Amino acid sequence: MNRRQKRILIIFGIVDLIVVMALGVTLGHDLWSSSPVRTDFLPAACPQGLLQALPSSLQPAVAWTPDRLDLTLNAHYAAPTPPAETPQLLWKALDGIAAMLRLGCPAPAQVTIRLTANGETITQYHIVQLDGAELAAWAAGTLSEAELATRAAYRQLSGQVDGNP
Repeated sequence: MNRRQKRILIIFGIVDLIVVMALGVTLGHDLWSSSPVRTDFLPAACPQGLLQALPSSLQPAVAWTPDRLDLTLNAHYAAPTPPAETPQLLWKALDGIAAMLRLGCPAPAQVTIRLTANGETITQYHIVQLDGAELAAWAAGTLSEAELATRAAYRQLSGQVDGNP
């Protein structure tokens, strides 16, 4: 193959590459512009960020969708019964959720936090349910802590370690 033939092949290769790239851009633009915008998208960073915001000693587990946020915590105490301050861990969890909302995570419709506080003889179960919009308002500073507390549904159950609550 002589020098002239090589130049012609290189020119054809460049033209082919330009045509393929133009088709790719045109086709990609058509696909992206015709696809509907997803409003139910939840960044993976939201549940992961919440897990990192909470102490690992609480063994947090989270399931976060646009409809629900379920957070489970487990506290262990070397005392017969969990201390009276144990429900404050729920506020620590709420602070973590609020931080994620302020970072741009979407507020779920319903939030449930389940805290199991294990003492040596007594286990306490603390369950709080909140409306996601109210939690977002509290995170934004438009709803007070007292108002949030009165609007939340809270239950506490106790039971023997070897029995059911």
